[in-house]
Amino acid sequence: MSLLAFALLAQAAAAPPTPPPPPPQPQILPPLVRPVPSPDRPLGPDVGVGTDELGEEIVIIARKLRMVHVHLQRKANGMPASCTVLKTSGDDEVDQLTCQAAKTCATRFPARDTPAQQMIQCTKDEQARLVEELAEKRIEEETAK
Repeated sequence: MSLLAFALLAQAAAAPPTPPPPPPQPQILPPLVRPVPSPDRPLGPDVGVGTDELGEEIVIIARKLRMVHVHLQRKANGMPASCTVLKTSGDDEVDQLTCQAAKTCATRFPARDTPAQQMIQCTKDEQARLVEELAEKRIEEETAK
């Protein structure tokens, strides 16, 4: 074995092994909102189902919703005190929708020992309802123009 090969083997043996990559972090996603198929439109390649105007708007809002991060502060009695947008979607209405959903659920379940899964489900349900309302409002506004 040559001196160079020996040096390379010694160097490789002295180097610490490469650590494995960290496990993937779970993503918190907004509620799954599926548009209702429209019989007069083909399947949408982006969402996998037929879309109509409302469905398209819901998909747009849901994508923005994924970007929003908020912090909800509660009073001593568990009721919501304030909601701060930590990461914006760039759409103020979507950001406020997220805070509104969090506040509604904190009001509905003020006890601090409410199971996290119950709060998460409440927030998802409330967001889905508010997304649909916002989509309908935006379509009506666009139609009125």
